[in-house]
Amino acid sequence: MLLDKFYKPDNKLNLVLISIVLSSAILIYLQSHLYSIIIISNIIIFLLLGIFFKKFTFFSIIFTIVLFDWYSNWQTIDIEINKSKYYYSLEPLIKYECLTNSISKDNKLSNIVCCNQAIANFELEEINKHFKRNEKILEHLQNLGCYSIEFSDNLIQFWYSDMVIYISKGPDNSINYDKSVLH
Repeated sequence: MLLDKFYKPDNKLNLVLISIVLSSAILIYLQSHLYSIIIISNIIIFLLLGIFFKKFTFFSIIFTIVLFDWYSNWQTIDIEINKSKYYYSLEPLIKYECLTNSISKDNKLSNIVCCNQAIANFELEEINKHFKRNEKILEHLQNLGCYSIEFSDNLIQFWYSDMVIYISKGPDNSINYDKSVLH
């Protein structure tokens, strides 16, 4: 039949599939803010491959389910992948004990609160300048659903509506990652 030739994948198609998966993984690792575009385009590609190539239907369904799972859990995956980047870019603010700030809609920090010490005006300006330098990170975190960042004793907490993600520096200078689910 005429449609039978569409159902016979060859080695070139296998090579294309492997290159799509590897290039997507590398691109997500390097440019994590593009995750939604990359994951959705991969879902579309694998659904189309499942439709046109019968031998890839099972693989396409499984890979699409995995991609939907990654997409729904991207908050934790992104911070786990980029934990060193987030920690070192926000590390200068750890010196303020119990510093809390909320991310507003315009990617600016509002409601800066320091629990145990008063913040002088020049320190408040320094904090705002630091966040201005890291504006892309704040925007990315806000797009992931983060509404507050807290700092205390080598610990940075990212607050989401359903969880808190912790990044800390260990005694051996390794960056540690942990997550707590809010009920």
